[in-house]
Amino acid sequence: MKKVLYNFRLFDGISGKLQDKKTILINGDRIEKVGELGHMPSKEYKMIDLEGLTLLPGFIDLHVHITVPLISEVKGKADLLAIEKQRKLNLKSCIKYGITTVRDMGAFPSCIQKYIKMIEKGEVVGPRIYTANSFITSKNGPPERAPHMPFPLSWISGGQLAVRTRTPREVRRAAVNNLKKGASFLKTQYAEESMFFQGRLTTLSDECFAELKQIARENHVKVAMHHTENAGFKKGILFEFDSLEHCSLEPLEQSDIEQFVAKHMAIVPTLRVNHSYTEVDEILEWLVKDGKGDYTPECLAQITRNLEAHKRKPYPPDKKHIYLDVEKSRDGFETTRQNVERLKKAGALIGVGSDAFGCYLNLPGFYWKELLLLTQAGLSNFEALQAATLINARILGIERDAGSIEPGKYADFVLIEGNPLEDITSTKNIRTAIKGGIAYKR
Repeated sequence: MKKVLYNFRLFDGISGKLQDKKTILINGDRIEKVGELGHMPSKEYKMIDLEGLTLLPGFIDLHVHITVPLISEVKGKADLLAIEKQRKLNLKSCIKYGITTVRDMGAFPSCIQKYIKMIEKGEVVGPRIYTANSFITSKNGPPERAPHMPFPLSWISGGQLAVRTRTPREVRRAAVNNLKKGASFLKTQYAEESMFFQGRLTTLSDECFAELKQIARENHVKVAMHHTENAGFKKGILFEFDSLEHCSLEPLEQSDIEQFVAKHMAIVPTLRVNHSYTEVDEILEWLVKDGKGDYTPECLAQITRNLEAHKRKPYPPDKKHIYLDVEKSRDGFETTRQNVERLKKAGALIGVGSDAFGCYLNLPGFYWKELLLLTQAGLSNFEALQAATLINARILGIERDAGSIEPGKYADFVLIEGNPLEDITSTKNIRTAIKGGIAYKR
């Protein structure tokens, strides 16, 4: 159906101010025209009054793990069924919180490709998904809670979340397999110290990274690299990977920042990953008040137990499970914030990612907090909003189709109450998400 949207305030992803008296013509899943409506369109257009709310491009989340069900303890068939249901709820909750496009940073390949097809066919509600499929990592490197699974379990899960490699040949095999299964980019990591009380970690060799970079060139795809230390930041610069995920917990060297900017690389700092450990009580309260519809009962129970474990003393409470090093992350937050501020001043390309579904602390209802933290790291409200839309689309390589409200692009929007250029937290006041011209009310 053709539609005309009218009576709204527009943030188009380009201009630094809200625009009034605009109309948007939608034809199918694309924007046909943006402008002032001089006359009534033909009867084939449906007129839709947006009641004076603020219309923005659909948010893009550049760092999610959308097929991770947050159910870590599986005891029987009922839990397996809950996992399948939870994955579909993960897809739906992205739309609920205004995320119309995601970049998935590590998934079970067959599983996520199945959902991509289901979303395209309209069988389930979910965002546009661009995925790396499996995380290509080292023997005991991140993600440390994702072991190599035996065949029966990997078959049930839809493949390996993390493919653990040691040689360039194994890296090539893993990367080519990911691409054959529909990956649109590649994901790796470099970390020397554990964030989970596991001590020193093995890393991939430079030969492995060189092979990964070569495969990316051969297939015209990008490479993203997880890092949390200066050593990882330096390694990413050395191989000119397209984006670095997270941010160092150590003060960055100015010379490294200058090289990073000169090589036109991007960073997705996921600031809230290190800040969420101060928000445990707030998250628990939110789950009771607003989050129940996003999770199955079993998932909600396990998330709650994991969150409450952070409040026990001594911490970590036992040696049976792998726990996050909360103190290390909390103590490093201010350093990561300052690093982002310095990167911003140097002219770095900064994107927005929430690490949603990566663990029980990173839930999809808090994307707005990532924007807030970026403003506390030196970005203006306009720059944070543009990072969440047009800049994210540029980093992902889809700026011709998404990221701003212009003719020819997808009709992906988020409708909110308030003025986010004045108050960035108004981005949590989501009334409706529109993906491909189809509206999904909260």
